Amino acid sequence: MAQFSVKGTHFPKSIILQAAFWYLRYSLSYRDIEELMAERGIEVDHATIQRWVVKYTPILEAKLRKRKTNIGTSGVWTRPILRSKANGITCAGP
Repeated sequence: MAQFSVKGTHFPKSIILQAAFWYLRYSLSYRDIEELMAERGIEVDHATIQRWVVKYTPILEAKLRKRKTNIGTSGVWTRPILRSKANGITCAGP
């Protein structure tokens, strides 16, 4: 998938991605993100942040799903077995 474009917006891609990341990663409201941006000298309305999240979240999700790798293929989880040679005890691990 090619890089997505933010052509036609008044803000750089890094600011749009930062606002979307904060909304998706932390339980912040759009107004909270507006305040965080204002503290950093970026004046943006909470409605604009909401439009960014709605527009760019599906694109970001598709890109991240493509990069995600499977951890295991069998789907079977096995517990390690601990053995003690001292007294012959065998038990399953945590």
